Amino acid sequence: MTAAHRASGPNRAVVASAAGVIAVLVLPLVAAACSTGEPVDGPRTLAVPAAYGTVQDAVDAARPGDLVLISPGVYREAVLVVTPDITIRGTDRNAVVLDGRGGLPTGVRVVDTGGVAVENLTVRNYATTGLTWIDAAGFRASHVTTYDNKRRGIEVFDSVDGLIEQVWTSGSIEAGIHVSQCDPCRLVVDRAT
Repeated sequence: MTAAHRASGPNRAVVASAAGVIAVLVLPLVAAACSTGEPVDGPRTLAVPAAYGTVQDAVDAARPGDLVLISPGVYREAVLVVTPDITIRGTDRNAVVLDGRGGLPTGVRVVDTGGVAVENLTVRNYATTGLTWIDAAGFRASHVTTYDNKRRGIEVFDSVDGLIEQVWTSGSIEAGIHVSQCDPCRLVVDRAT
């Protein structure tokens, strides 16, 4: 107990103490938010390859709510997503292609995060799986084509509250769409071919 606390009584000291703490905590946060130079309000569109050379570069720069927008081209990469609530969208389902060349393990792998959507693109030639959600809550695959991925086109593992819609998948040894380790899954598969 400080001298000020003893002199002013418990209620007055707590209010003064709380006000002092709030002032100390709020001012550095405001200064930190202003010092980044980037707007903190609203989602952004991160364009690939115009602003970011690879899909992974854009995903790494994304914040929750952002859109990674991919222009037509063949992207030979494996993308790991750990940022929640982002959308990865191609501008043309047939002309935006993630290609694993038979050696990369997974096209888009979403791990331990929720709210990630993959839309309007093609994922092919991966050694394991085209699209994978692992331990995700709330996810979506929409207007996606997967083909010639070694084991699975789309895999959902230990994930809930998902939507897989308007997908075409072929050429995988185990399954076009594989769902496991969820109970209840709360997953809707709609118009899958």
